[in-house]
Amino acid sequence: MLVISLEGNARATSFDFRKDVRLPLFQDRWMVININDVTLSGEEIKIFTTQFGGDFIELKNVRLLEGGIKDPNTRSNTQWGPNSNQFVLKGGIDTKPTVPGLEAQEIEAWIHGATGKRITLEKPGGGLVGVDVSYRRTQDLVDFYEASASSGAKLGYGLTDKNIDFDGSINDDRVKRGGPFANDGYFTCSPPDGGGVE
Repeated sequence: MLVISLEGNARATSFDFRKDVRLPLFQDRWMVININDVTLSGEEIKIFTTQFGGDFIELKNVRLLEGGIKDPNTRSNTQWGPNSNQFVLKGGIDTKPTVPGLEAQEIEAWIHGATGKRITLEKPGGGLVGVDVSYRRTQDLVDFYEASASSGAKLGYGLTDKNIDFDGSINDDRVKRGGPFANDGYFTCSPPDGGGVE
Protein backbone atom coordinates (compact mmCIF):
# COMPACT_ATOMS: atom_id res chain seq x y z
CA MET A 1 0.00 0.00 0.00
CA LEU A 2 1.17 3.50 -0.83
CA VAL A 3 0.50 6.15 1.82
CA ILE A 4 0.67 9.76 0.62
CA SER A 5 1.10 12.05 3.62
CA LEU A 6 0.69 15.79 3.01
CA GLU A 7 1.99 17.38 6.20
CA GLY A 8 1.09 20.99 5.43
CA ASN A 9 -1.77 22.46 3.42
CA ALA A 10 -2.81 20.63 0.25
CA ARG A 11 -4.89 21.72 -2.72
CA ALA A 12 -6.18 19.75 -5.71
CA THR A 13 -8.08 21.41 -8.56
CA SER A 14 -10.49 19.73 -11.01
CA PHE A 15 -10.95 16.94 -8.49
CA ASP A 16 -13.36 14.09 -9.41
CA PHE A 17 -14.61 11.53 -6.91
CA ARG A 18 -16.53 8.31 -7.64
CA LYS A 19 -17.78 5.66 -5.23
CA ASP A 20 -19.58 2.46 -6.28
CA VAL A 21 -21.69 0.82 -3.58
CA ARG A 22 -23.27 -2.61 -4.06
CA LEU A 23 -26.88 -2.41 -2.92
CA PRO A 24 -28.01 -5.00 -0.38
CA LEU A 25 -30.94 -7.29 -1.26
CA PHE A 26 -30.38 -6.70 -5.01
CA GLN A 27 -28.12 -9.00 -7.03
CA ASP A 28 -27.28 -6.72 -9.92
CA ARG A 29 -27.70 -3.17 -8.64
CA TRP A 30 -25.15 -0.55 -7.61
CA MET A 31 -25.45 2.99 -6.32
CA VAL A 32 -22.85 5.19 -8.06
CA ILE A 33 -21.93 8.48 -6.36
CA ASN A 34 -20.10 11.14 -8.39
CA ILE A 35 -18.68 14.51 -7.33
CA ASN A 36 -17.04 16.20 -10.30
CA ASP A 37 -14.87 19.24 -10.98
CA VAL A 38 -14.41 20.53 -7.45
CA THR A 39 -11.42 22.01 -5.65
CA LEU A 40 -10.28 19.94 -2.70
CA SER A 41 -8.19 21.56 0.01
CA GLY A 42 -7.09 20.21 3.34
CA GLU A 43 -4.57 20.06 6.14
CA GLU A 44 -2.48 17.10 7.35
CA ILE A 45 -4.04 14.76 4.76
CA LYS A 46 -3.08 11.08 4.50
CA ILE A 47 -4.31 9.08 1.50
CA PHE A 48 -4.08 5.27 1.45
CA THR A 49 -3.97 3.75 -2.04
CA THR A 50 -2.87 0.57 -3.80
CA GLN A 51 -3.18 1.82 -7.39
CA PHE A 52 -1.82 5.20 -8.39
CA GLY A 53 -1.00 6.88 -11.68
CA GLY A 54 -0.61 10.27 -13.29
CA ASP A 55 0.99 12.39 -15.99
CA PHE A 56 3.45 14.24 -13.77
CA ILE A 57 4.69 14.15 -10.17
CA GLU A 58 7.62 16.05 -8.66
CA LEU A 59 9.10 15.73 -5.17
CA LYS A 60 11.52 18.49 -4.18
CA ASN A 61 14.43 18.02 -1.74
CA VAL A 62 13.81 14.34 -1.07
CA ARG A 63 15.10 12.15 1.75
CA LEU A 64 14.85 8.37 1.29
CA LEU A 65 14.22 6.16 4.32
CA GLU A 66 13.67 2.41 4.35
CA GLY A 67 12.82 -0.15 6.99
CA GLY A 68 12.52 0.02 10.79
CA ILE A 69 13.20 3.73 11.14
CA LYS A 70 13.36 4.78 14.81
CA ASP A 71 14.13 8.48 14.31
CA PRO A 72 12.69 10.20 11.20
CA ASN A 73 15.39 12.92 11.47
CA THR A 74 18.27 10.49 10.98
CA ARG A 75 19.46 8.88 7.77
CA SER A 76 20.26 5.59 9.50
CA ASN A 77 18.06 2.54 9.02
CA THR A 78 17.95 -1.00 10.31
CA GLN A 79 16.89 -2.93 7.22
CA TRP A 80 16.96 -2.55 3.45
CA GLY A 81 15.41 -4.72 0.76
CA PRO A 82 12.17 -6.63 0.20
CA ASN A 83 11.74 -7.55 3.89
CA SER A 84 11.81 -3.99 5.18
CA ASN A 85 8.46 -2.90 6.57
CA GLN A 86 8.37 0.55 4.99
CA PHE A 87 9.88 2.65 2.23
CA VAL A 88 9.57 6.42 2.62
CA LEU A 89 10.25 9.20 0.11
CA LYS A 90 9.96 12.41 2.14
CA GLY A 91 9.77 15.56 0.04
CA GLY A 92 10.12 19.19 1.01
CA ILE A 93 13.12 18.72 3.31
CA ASP A 94 14.57 22.20 4.05
CA THR A 95 12.28 23.71 1.41
CA LYS A 96 11.00 27.27 1.88
CA PRO A 97 7.44 27.43 3.28
CA THR A 98 6.17 29.00 0.05
CA VAL A 99 7.58 26.16 -2.10
CA PRO A 100 5.49 22.94 -2.10
CA GLY A 101 7.39 19.71 -1.49
CA LEU A 102 5.11 17.82 -3.89
CA GLU A 103 3.43 18.89 -7.13
CA ALA A 104 1.48 16.64 -9.51
CA GLN A 105 -0.90 16.73 -12.49
CA GLU A 106 -3.62 14.41 -13.82
CA ILE A 107 -3.38 12.06 -10.84
CA GLU A 108 -5.71 9.05 -10.57
CA ALA A 109 -5.88 6.62 -7.64
CA TRP A 110 -7.98 3.89 -6.03
CA ILE A 111 -8.32 5.42 -2.57
CA HIS A 112 -9.04 2.92 0.20
CA GLY A 113 -9.00 5.45 3.01
CA ALA A 114 -8.12 9.06 3.83
CA THR A 115 -7.61 11.04 7.02
CA GLY A 116 -7.01 14.71 7.73
CA LYS A 117 -7.51 17.58 10.14
CA ARG A 118 -9.59 19.48 7.60
CA ILE A 119 -10.96 18.67 4.14
CA THR A 120 -13.00 21.16 2.11
CA LEU A 121 -14.75 20.70 -1.24
CA GLU A 122 -15.69 23.83 -3.16
CA LYS A 123 -16.90 24.61 -6.64
CA PRO A 124 -14.57 26.80 -8.77
CA GLY A 125 -16.06 30.28 -8.88
CA GLY A 126 -18.37 29.60 -5.93
CA GLY A 127 -21.72 27.90 -5.91
CA LEU A 128 -22.90 24.60 -4.52
CA VAL A 129 -21.01 21.32 -4.85
CA GLY A 130 -23.18 18.88 -6.80
CA VAL A 131 -23.47 15.22 -5.88
CA ASP A 132 -24.81 12.95 -8.61
CA VAL A 133 -26.34 9.65 -7.49
CA SER A 134 -27.33 7.06 -10.08
CA TYR A 135 -28.24 3.37 -10.00
CA ARG A 136 -26.42 1.00 -12.33
CA ARG A 137 -26.09 -2.67 -13.22
CA THR A 138 -22.84 -4.62 -12.83
CA GLN A 139 -22.20 -4.55 -16.58
CA ASP A 140 -22.36 -0.72 -16.53
CA LEU A 141 -19.52 -0.67 -13.98
CA VAL A 142 -17.49 -3.22 -15.95
CA ASP A 143 -17.90 -1.11 -19.09
CA PHE A 144 -16.71 1.99 -17.20
CA TYR A 145 -13.59 0.39 -15.69
CA GLU A 146 -12.46 -2.05 -18.38
CA ALA A 147 -10.19 -1.20 -21.27
CA SER A 148 -11.70 0.58 -24.24
CA ALA A 149 -10.26 1.52 -27.59
CA SER A 150 -10.03 5.19 -26.65
CA SER A 151 -8.98 5.37 -23.00
CA GLY A 152 -7.56 2.07 -21.77
CA ALA A 153 -8.33 0.42 -18.44
CA LYS A 154 -8.83 2.59 -15.39
CA LEU A 155 -5.66 2.23 -13.26
CA GLY A 156 -4.92 -1.28 -14.46
CA TYR A 157 -8.42 -2.66 -14.03
CA GLY A 158 -8.64 -5.87 -16.01
CA LEU A 159 -4.90 -6.64 -15.99
CA THR A 160 -4.00 -10.30 -16.37
CA ASP A 161 -3.37 -11.75 -12.94
CA LYS A 162 0.17 -12.73 -11.93
CA ASN A 163 -1.07 -15.51 -9.59
CA ILE A 164 -1.26 -18.21 -12.23
CA ASP A 165 -2.37 -20.81 -9.68
CA PHE A 166 -5.16 -18.63 -8.26
CA ASP A 167 -8.26 -20.81 -8.06
CA GLY A 168 -10.77 -18.27 -6.72
CA SER A 169 -11.96 -20.64 -4.02
CA ILE A 170 -12.99 -19.46 -0.57
CA ASN A 171 -9.75 -20.94 0.80
CA ASP A 172 -7.56 -18.86 -1.52
CA ASP A 173 -7.47 -15.40 0.10
CA ARG A 174 -5.13 -13.79 -2.42
CA VAL A 175 -6.57 -11.17 -4.72
CA LYS A 176 -7.07 -11.72 -8.43
CA ARG A 177 -7.02 -8.47 -10.38
CA GLY A 178 -9.64 -7.39 -12.87
CA GLY A 179 -13.09 -8.52 -13.86
CA PRO A 180 -16.41 -8.10 -12.08
CA PHE A 181 -16.05 -11.28 -10.02
CA ALA A 182 -12.38 -10.89 -9.08
CA ASN A 183 -12.57 -8.79 -5.94
CA ASP A 184 -13.96 -5.95 -8.05
CA GLY A 185 -10.55 -5.19 -9.53
CA TYR A 186 -8.96 -3.98 -6.29
CA PHE A 187 -5.79 -5.11 -4.56
CA THR A 188 -5.89 -6.25 -0.97
CA CYS A 189 -4.89 -3.72 1.71
CA SER A 190 -3.64 -6.32 4.19
CA PRO A 191 -0.29 -8.09 3.72
CA PRO A 192 -0.35 -11.91 4.04
CA ASP A 193 1.27 -11.86 7.52
CA GLY A 194 -1.58 -9.77 8.93
CA GLY A 195 0.61 -6.70 9.43
CA GLY A 196 -0.75 -3.20 8.96
CA VAL A 197 0.17 0.12 7.47
CA GLU A 198 2.36 2.40 9.54
